[in-house]
Amino acid sequence: MAEIKVKDIGSEEEKGTQAVEEELLAQHESQQENVEAETATVEGEVMPPVADTSTEANKEIDDDSVLSYIKNRYNKDISSVDELFETTASNGELPEDVATFLKYKQDTGRGIEDFVRLNRDFNNDDEDRLLEEYYHQTNPHLDKEDIEFEIDSKFSYDEEYDDESEIKKRKIAKKQELAKAKEHFAKLQ
Repeated sequence: MAEIKVKDIGSEEEKGTQAVEEELLAQHESQQENVEAETATVEGEVMPPVADTSTEANKEIDDDSVLSYIKNRYNKDISSVDELFETTASNGELPEDVATFLKYKQDTGRGIEDFVRLNRDFNNDDEDRLLEEYYHQTNPHLDKEDIEFEIDSKFSYDEEYDDESEIKKRKIAKKQELAKAKEHFAKLQ
């Protein structure tokens, strides 16, 4: 049979719930007092100790305290709050293209590559490159070699060997496919 051993650890009285709560509260208060008494350091800047908000609740912030804070924090010597707003306004507006990108980024959360891709002028793109990209997006199962073969077999011709009607058919087919590609990319915009 297995032998069971019991060890006597003493007979301390268990504290009541109220006593435990009071002890934890006292510990927490002493920690808070220590934190408030010490000066906090954040990113190399010395911050004043945390003030008791109950005594400063009635204190209002005036222009002088704001200007003083800006001077101390940012080393900017500004004589009035109005001058601060004039300085901000005189920084000028962003160029239209930059403002458009920032609005796009705020609305979509997407980056500059998507913005450029969606805002390019498809009418000025190389037709073959545009078709390759269109085929790649609409036929993701085809690799680059397959796409090149597909485009070549549908739209290429040799003016010396092919007759005029065959050349005309292939040019029209390419124009139609380019129109589909441009429409596809316009929908993405």
